[in-house]
Amino acid sequence: MGAMNNKVITLISIFFFLAFISQCYGECQLSGLKLEQESEGKINGTEEFRVWLTTECPCKFANVLLSCSGFKSKESINPAILKIQGNTCLINDGYPVTMYHPVTFTYSWADTPFPFHVATAKVIC
Repeated sequence: MGAMNNKVITLISIFFFLAFISQCYGECQLSGLKLEQESEGKINGTEEFRVWLTTECPCKFANVLLSCSGFKSKESINPAILKIQGNTCLINDGYPVTMYHPVTFTYSWADTPFPFHVATAKVIC
């Protein structure tokens, strides 16, 4: 009887573990990484914008690359936060963006926000 109970407990544990893993992967897709921008006002006559990269997904997003062809800020940005690499920008030195560690930076560009888009990221669950 004891051996049977152990097998049942093991099977139930495996079921819940697999259910958790599949839920995490099902929830966490590239679209789960949100990029928002907001004007912070003008600095030296040029609009300054704040960018937030956030997620509500329980997984992490590492090696996040934004499409940023032609982007140049009039103010310096810490390259550990946003590193321009040709037509893409590496976020957070490749370290993960998580629900508890969003990434934010400011830039000044023009009177309209730069059209950043998440190009790719590695989902880690």
